[in-house]
Amino acid sequence: MEISDLIKIGSLEFSHNNPKKIILKPKTEFQDFISNLKQVFLIFKDHRVRYVTVNIVEIIDEKQYYLEILDDDVIKEIKQEHSISLCLNEEDIINIDNSNQYFDPIGMKVVWNNQEVAIIENFFFNGAHDVYEIKMNDGKIVLIPDVEAFVTETSLKDCYIKVQDLDQFIDI
Repeated sequence: MEISDLIKIGSLEFSHNNPKKIILKPKTEFQDFISNLKQVFLIFKDHRVRYVTVNIVEIIDEKQYYLEILDDDVIKEIKQEHSISLCLNEEDIINIDNSNQYFDPIGMKVVWNNQEVAIIENFFFNGAHDVYEIKMNDGKIVLIPDVEAFVTETSLKDCYIKVQDLDQFIDI
């Protein structure tokens, strides 16, 4: 497995109040299943990866949790670093919560006005929602937010998304 195979679901910070507790700040789309975490990958700034056992011990608020790491040697490393990514592989995400429909949209068709007009080339999370980078059939690259106002339907089975008002994003 490569680092590129891992999906970042949040970031960690050291809690100065309790040396065994770490503050977990999950990405919004993964908050629903954070309490089910047991084993995760930690990626440090220097690209070291550690596979550790964790426990969610307390909810601070809806955007932060206290996470207990059961591998004592890793706690020392976390204290020394300020930017640690908490990651899972896609299979683990699906196994944690089958009702959470995480998927990789790259390669999905984009349908607009009942016509295939593009393919999703890439995507990223902008802090509020995913943004799809789509390559139009004419080669233009367009960014479209994955929000109900623009993405009206997603079919994992048939591998497409339907969009509306795409003309707002296309430079004509």
